[in-house]
Amino acid sequence: MVEDYFAGLLSNNEEIVQVIGKVVAPSVVGGLTALAVSWRARRAWLQRQFFSRLNISLTTLSKEGKLCLRTLKETELLNIMPNTYGVELLTRQARLHEAQDKPKLVAASAEFAQLTQTALMNAVSELSSSAYIARDLGRPTMCAPYSFGLVFEDGQAGGYKLRLVVASLSTLRNAFIFSQNESSIQYEAKMHDRRFRTLLLMHQALSDRGLNLSSSKAAAIGGYHSTEKIDFASAVTQITISNDAAKTKNKEEDEEEVPILGLLELCC
Repeated sequence: MVEDYFAGLLSNNEEIVQVIGKVVAPSVVGGLTALAVSWRARRAWLQRQFFSRLNISLTTLSKEGKLCLRTLKETELLNIMPNTYGVELLTRQARLHEAQDKPKLVAASAEFAQLTQTALMNAVSELSSSAYIARDLGRPTMCAPYSFGLVFEDGQAGGYKLRLVVASLSTLRNAFIFSQNESSIQYEAKMHDRRFRTLLLMHQALSDRGLNLSSSKAAAIGGYHSTEKIDFASAVTQITISNDAAKTKNKEEDEEEVPILGLLELCC
């Protein structure tokens, strides 16, 4: 029988079998893996799903009520969090808010939120890297504290994407003021009203962590022409202490989740 012949041939030539296994098997596995990756990428594109990307968006709300959204940077999450497990965990947390009518800050356990917050803060800080060096050299620079919060938003072209909303503290305060008269807000696009809701969430979250954004001092520090000063280190310490307290609380109350947001200083 032909089958018996080849079976005997292979059994008497173990080296041939090993070579075939080493050469053919990796090629087959590699081909199937590439095909699966290509299929997932195509499906994500057709469904406008960009879960692996992060859009860093500057949001400004003027005293006159004009709301503006501008992209500062867009990149792969792996460029910010170089760990596939961390990216998968963050994406999973974000997708919990998919298809919700109201925006909500992405939340996670206090420990993971702190790690993610640090990575995001580093990514945003890079945008002011040249200004930081200029200030260090004694050249004129303008600096102000900004807040950032992570959301999972539906874009204008359709499809959800992780967005890191960056806003000055004066913008957050203006959002709080206009919450009493939302009809006065001037939107560049109707769907931007979701971003206004996000600003209110960030204002509330920072207030919950002990930062008083309603004071006159807080109002001044967020503008480009601030005349008052704020102890920025103290403000960041407030946020850090709140995170540490949340970690302790989590251990006692089955890992209650906290929103991913923080403060940093940006310069130009």
